[in-house]
Amino acid sequence: MIDSTAMQKLVQASLGTFGILLATTLLSGVVTLNTAVHADTTKIDTLNIDILAACTMARTDSTGGNYSASLIPGQSVELGPTSVKTICNDNSGYAVYAIGYSGNAYTGATHTDLISATNSNYNIHTNTPSAAGSSSYWSMKLASVASGDYTPTIENNYNNYNVIPNTYTKVVSLATATDAGTGATGSNFNATYEIKAASDQVADSYTGKVKYTLVHPNTAPAPTIPPDMQNFTLAQCQTNATDHDYVVRDRRDGSEYTVRYLSGRCWMTQNLRITHSMGQPEGTILGTDSNFSATSFTFDGDLTLGNDYTQAYYHTPTAADIAASENQYTAEQLGAWYNFCAASAGEVCQGSTIQDSTQDICPAGWRLPNSTGGTTGGEMYDLGVVLESDPSPFSPVKGGRYVAGELDEATDYGYWFTSTGLNSTGQRISRYSGSYFSGNYNQKMNRRYGYYIRCIRST
Repeated sequence: MIDSTAMQKLVQASLGTFGILLATTLLSGVVTLNTAVHADTTKIDTLNIDILAACTMARTDSTGGNYSASLIPGQSVELGPTSVKTICNDNSGYAVYAIGYSGNAYTGATHTDLISATNSNYNIHTNTPSAAGSSSYWSMKLASVASGDYTPTIENNYNNYNVIPNTYTKVVSLATATDAGTGATGSNFNATYEIKAASDQVADSYTGKVKYTLVHPNTAPAPTIPPDMQNFTLAQCQTNATDHDYVVRDRRDGSEYTVRYLSGRCWMTQNLRITHSMGQPEGTILGTDSNFSATSFTFDGDLTLGNDYTQAYYHTPTAADIAASENQYTAEQLGAWYNFCAASAGEVCQGSTIQDSTQDICPAGWRLPNSTGGTTGGEMYDLGVVLESDPSPFSPVKGGRYVAGELDEATDYGYWFTSTGLNSTGQRISRYSGSYFSGNYNQKMNRRYGYYIRCIRST
């Protein structure tokens, strides 16, 4: 039997052991928490996103901005209107500046005149009708179109016929952004020109051009004119257009195109749209600045008027053609469709033998690309290899082809002529399906059909 003294010692010993164990357990718990095994379990990702201001301005009618008229002395005529649509996501809105060309070049002269095609001493002055009296003049008038999401403001009295500006002048503005969504109708204005020939005006062909430039409202553009395609070299293209598009100008009609250095060559990245030379009768292209030897070349008419091999036909997009295209392309993006007799400037206008073209309606120094045949080889094939994973540098469009007087496959494909013959009735072409660009496509290539043209810089 354990006496009371022994029991007390045993209890004390037991409590001491428990106390040590308890202390150890508590100490162990503190150590575990301090090891930070479960600490800092929250991470924060910070996203800084810049949405760039993106504004676009496009001609929305089918004229392409090319106008011509024949006046008798004392007669006046209105040309236009050109319809322009602007879509912008910039909360600060936009400003449109205008500048006139004297003939085919910006000179900064006191007057921005229409210049004689053959004699620079003959011109038609810029003036307003009210101040012109019996003198010859040309003037411009702008009008807002309220059908868009936002109605722009016409600046500097250009809602009446006014002087063609010889330096960049703000002519249209919008204080707030327009809807940049997929269903946007944008902000719209029209431009109309009035030309009067005085009774003593020298008979000749006169040319001029007005350029509109869209900018942020706080930034005025510099009065620069793109270089002429005819003088733009392959080396210049490589220097200026390797990583992005570069703007050049076809001096025959004043059209501006983007170009890009791809697969070792300089390519147009917009479809050709020439239908006549500036100051010349409708359908006439002068040969001096074109890639053919004749003095001039004349189209026989629109593709809707005929579909054979022997006549040169072209077609520019109508409002219906624009509406039919999958992405609602502008007239500039669609360009023009040409049969091969037109594309070759009248050289290959038959359907009996295989024939390559040696001339075309490209600007002088530019030409149609070739396709050496089969499934490989040639300039179009090399381009297709470069564009296999990403066609976007070529800016291809799915606008279809023109067949039997109407647009065909407008939402499915884009087609481009090459200079290379395939069989007695057709040429080799390239095709874009929306996701894939085929450099050599050997079907649906009949010479009488209307296809696009992209020219390359000759070496």
